[in-house]
Amino acid sequence: MTNDLAQQTIANISSAMAGGQVSAVGELNRIIHALAKDTSEISLADPAELIEQDSQILARIISVANTLGYNPAGARITCASDAIHVVGFDRIRSLALSLSLMEHVDRTHSDLVQNEMASLSLCSGLVAQAAAAHGCILDPDMAFICGSLRNFGRLLLSTFATGDFEQARRNRDNTTEDEAYRRTFGLTPLDLGYELLRSRGLPELVLNAVSEVPAAIVAALPWIDRQYVRLAQFSLELAEAAFDPDTPTAAFAERTEAIVARYQKDLPQLAKAVPEILAQTENRLLQLTKPRTDGGPDMVGLTRLRARRAGRDIARPAPLAAPAPAPAPSISDALTSIATVHDIAAALPLVLGSLQKDLACDHLLYCQRRPGSDDFEYAQGKSPLSLSIARRSLGGNDQRDIIFLCRSRCENIIIRDASAPKIRPYLPAWLKTAEAPCSFALLPVHHEGVMDAFVLVGWDAPSDLAFSADRLRTIRLLLGHLAKLNAGNRSPTRPPFRMPVPAA
Repeated sequence: MTNDLAQQTIANISSAMAGGQVSAVGELNRIIHALAKDTSEISLADPAELIEQDSQILARIISVANTLGYNPAGARITCASDAIHVVGFDRIRSLALSLSLMEHVDRTHSDLVQNEMASLSLCSGLVAQAAAAHGCILDPDMAFICGSLRNFGRLLLSTFATGDFEQARRNRDNTTEDEAYRRTFGLTPLDLGYELLRSRGLPELVLNAVSEVPAAIVAALPWIDRQYVRLAQFSLELAEAAFDPDTPTAAFAERTEAIVARYQKDLPQLAKAVPEILAQTENRLLQLTKPRTDGGPDMVGLTRLRARRAGRDIARPAPLAAPAPAPAPSISDALTSIATVHDIAAALPLVLGSLQKDLACDHLLYCQRRPGSDDFEYAQGKSPLSLSIARRSLGGNDQRDIIFLCRSRCENIIIRDASAPKIRPYLPAWLKTAEAPCSFALLPVHHEGVMDAFVLVGWDAPSDLAFSADRLRTIRLLLGHLAKLNAGNRSPTRPPFRMPVPAA
């Protein structure tokens, strides 16, 4: 990737993954790390430690591993090490990936796009697994990994850039879907998935299967590598066709026949196996959902596969209903509640939620000082800026802008119109972009003259930002409690930044 937009997209998504913004993606990240390991060079404890980092994934793995399909001898499995010993690392590895995708559906089930992309990744892998088992040539677990990770780029874009992804996916400009992705992100989802997986050291066999390899290069690959590439391509295309609500039942058979015809030369065993493969995929999905004692949310893939197998058209679904969130407290109520909170992780959502409720802002960013540094970085919040500023320096000691002014004085900075010519020179670059707020306030989070963080509250339209004295006092007290918690986390190896006191 050489264009700047592509490099920025890769950097932003990679930072978002590393930052653990979505816990299920963090689990996927750990499993992908395990996929890169050579099974002949690792101890039993290595993959078990990775799996045990997520208690929900671990519980499901143990539950599924105890079923007859994985454990016909009925050996008692109580931990990840038992599961790996009885079932085998390769099968547990693909099972962990399956269940992590299921977990992604659970944790993001309020968003239809994310649910669909996670379901599509899982179903593509299960189609590949069933097809490999049908042919009795390829390893079904490796086929699952190749098939599921081929949709990795779209899964990440739907998670971390949902609005832009959906707009590109549903483009109406008479361009191809890939052209729309390139215009929006600088690269296609396949390119993004390949770049991120390559950086994690996955085997070449997997990387070939998850990238857009030119036909001439595919033809020159060793036979077994070519089989995995073609199977991954076939599996994702078949899963997409099964999922597509714009393909009526009458046209689905024709579309499926066309897909099979494209892969007939390399995968002749699939000519009449599609109905059986879809049936096995549905059965595997049911098997994976059984351990969920809460029933779990509806999975897009399971619903659509059932419709296809029953010969019904797929109705375009309404957005999935999210569970009703607990109402955020007002700023005054938050001030009362926070007095008993002594953990920054618990206090921060309380503070930000109350600010969002009372101020009805379009942008809410909490930015904290980097450990061992004088720079600030975005930590959490809600804003169109969130993805573009992830892991970027947002202001340091060497930049004489409004961030430096807020920091040096430990005072609120009010900007009523960021487009004013007198203001623009003093804005950092990230507050001059099209996504930046038109009016905003910088609220320092400081203790004993040291600012460890700041909150930006902003609006897309110009505003007089006339905060009452009582409201400012309440906000100051609320952020003051947050600042005391932050001060307890300061690095002892580096003194905090303080403005030099001018000579008398």
